[in-house]
Amino acid sequence: MDHDIELAVDTARVLFRFSPNFLPHRHLWDSPRHSNVNYELHIVLHGTCTVEVAEDTFSLSAGDTLIVAPGVYHGALADDGPFERFTMTFAAPKSSLTPTLQRVINPYARMTAPPEIRSLCGAILREYGNEELYQDTLLRFQLGQLLVFLLRQFAVLETQIRQNERGEFGHLSEDMVDMVTTIEAFFTKNMASYGAMQELADKLHISKRQLCRLIPKLYGMTFREKLLDTRMDYAAWLLRTTQQSTSEICKQVGYTSEPTFYTNFKQHHGTSPAQYRRKYQPPSNTETK
Repeated sequence: MDHDIELAVDTARVLFRFSPNFLPHRHLWDSPRHSNVNYELHIVLHGTCTVEVAEDTFSLSAGDTLIVAPGVYHGALADDGPFERFTMTFAAPKSSLTPTLQRVINPYARMTAPPEIRSLCGAILREYGNEELYQDTLLRFQLGQLLVFLLRQFAVLETQIRQNERGEFGHLSEDMVDMVTTIEAFFTKNMASYGAMQELADKLHISKRQLCRLIPKLYGMTFREKLLDTRMDYAAWLLRTTQQSTSEICKQVGYTSEPTFYTNFKQHHGTSPAQYRRKYQPPSNTETK
């Protein structure tokens, strides 16, 4: 069969590549230190191992997931007893996913694969080896599930990176503290509409061009991204602490389209509004939508 399978979720296109040693490498990690032209995915299914990526050394155990960026040298140092992993490479040529990958996998990213994803990886390994009818069709379906898991993890990592890039907070002059206070108040009060940049610039007594430079400097994001961040933070707080319906929350944070709100919330928090609420409130208090 073809060892390359290309899949797409919305505008995110990914090319999964099976190496000739896809099955033999499941029970060992004996490749010498090397780099790859594509992203390299490793999910430990059973056992433990010690790996070295760039200048970092750490241990991986069942559920640990490692993605190494292209051109980054890495290798396994040792494994301890019975060992099994799922490993393959992937690329995102001409895809909207490319900037995200470059941002969140630099030089590598670590995450946790839940039991159902580990079971899925085991199913992919078994299906790849049986060569029965419709093998390619089933593999595409299974890899599609794996891709959705990865996309959700990338969204979470993207949010974490933005939260860690809060610019110059903690090192602000007294004048800048007053400006940030004005900015925060503006975004909080303008969630119900895409508050005009010129309005905020006037409040700060600066030009719109200066504001376009100031917001990224302070927050590590654009004006629109800061507004989205404010909306998503407030929506999450409402889901955690109130019994308002998702439809009500959607309107309260400035959305007229519920599907758009759901999409933005999932991209921002890595889960749907309903799933997010169930995580923080007892089942009896959650909505079924």
